[in-house]
Amino acid sequence: WDFYTIVKSTYHRRAIPWTDVMISGHGQDPHGQKMSKSKGNFVVAEDVIKKYSADAFRFWAASVTLGEDLPYQEKELVAGQKFITKLWNAFRLIAPQLDAYNGKKPSEILAVDRWLLSKLQGLIRKCTSSFSAYEYSVAKKEIENFFWHTFCDYYLEIVKDRLYNDRGEKERLSAQYTLFTSLLTLLKLLAPIMPHVTEEIYQLLYAHHEKTTSIHISLWPETDESFFDAKIEKQGDLFTDLLGKIRKFKSDHGKPLNSQIDVWIEQHDLDRLKDMKEDFKAVAKIKHLHPGSFNVEFIDASN
Repeated sequence: WDFYTIVKSTYHRRAIPWTDVMISGHGQDPHGQKMSKSKGNFVVAEDVIKKYSADAFRFWAASVTLGEDLPYQEKELVAGQKFITKLWNAFRLIAPQLDAYNGKKPSEILAVDRWLLSKLQGLIRKCTSSFSAYEYSVAKKEIENFFWHTFCDYYLEIVKDRLYNDRGEKERLSAQYTLFTSLLTLLKLLAPIMPHVTEEIYQLLYAHHEKTTSIHISLWPETDESFFDAKIEKQGDLFTDLLGKIRKFKSDHGKPLNSQIDVWIEQHDLDRLKDMKEDFKAVAKIKHLHPGSFNVEFIDASN
């Protein structure tokens, strides 16, 4: 098809219709055989889309390197469906917090927010490079990892205290700006792979801000060099590493994540977390933070 189209275009118009050609691999059955009607080992795309959605189907299709064959596994469609649900739930959590927000950048952005925004610039750079090279599976993997872990598992949980409790206007505005910017960026990076759910959220939350009728004709995200900060990324990574250890400690002891605790952390790590201390204490439910070898103790609720 590609060859004949180029030949016909050359003869009729004296020009080729394109300069790049992207050729995907074959869809395979669970045994690694090419799907075909003659073998009877194919799935009907319309039936899969009806059951799991077009976005989940595309999410599966984007999970393999360009040119490689891709076995059909229903669990991958389930994973795509779960991603859509998680994205929608994140939107539902964030949207009410942005009702009165005008989208403008505040004069001061807090350390944890700068950590996420710095990480976000790296994601933009990686995804833009990958899509430009037609390596959509690389972009998909980067977005998926950032969204599930950096954004949902950590940042959304960290920022809840500033959004739900009165810690000051500066703290709230910094969180709102970061949520507004990061979710919009994630939607745009994900839009080529999941066009429908990203468009729905964009219309509900962002179209009136950007004055654009569709996410698919909006401007592609560009890196903001002012947000790149290797030092703040290391601080934030220390924060999430310690938070992960505290969560594991509570889980290992059969305690809920909202259990009140006292924590001991090495002095040099305490110094590095100075600008993030209040967020750290809030998300980990720490009553007292002490210098010393890493240790966690539960606080007796009766005291």
